[in-house]
Amino acid sequence: NGKLVVSENITDAGGLAGALETAKGLDDTDLKAFFTNWAEVWRMKARKQYMQLLLSIDVHAPAKLRANVQVQNLEDWYTTFDVKPGDGMYLAPDKRITIW
Repeated sequence: NGKLVVSENITDAGGLAGALETAKGLDDTDLKAFFTNWAEVWRMKARKQYMQLLLSIDVHAPAKLRANVQVQNLEDWYTTFDVKPGDGMYLAPDKRITIW
């Protein structure tokens, strides 16, 4: 339900972009570790029934989408992991969203 999750999706986009900019300002930033940690934060295991319940009431997108969709909007993610057109998570530049 896009209307249910839109505000949290915007928050995720802004939070990740802000955290990335802050991390890049540090001398010893490891962007691979940064993005890997982002993905690991959203790991979860749940039964199908629970996931369906969350889809109907939670204002957050499913964890898998939170982990994978937001990074597709960040150029640093593409260069860090050498993601190219044709790769499964590649998103064309004209489809990427930048809010802040």
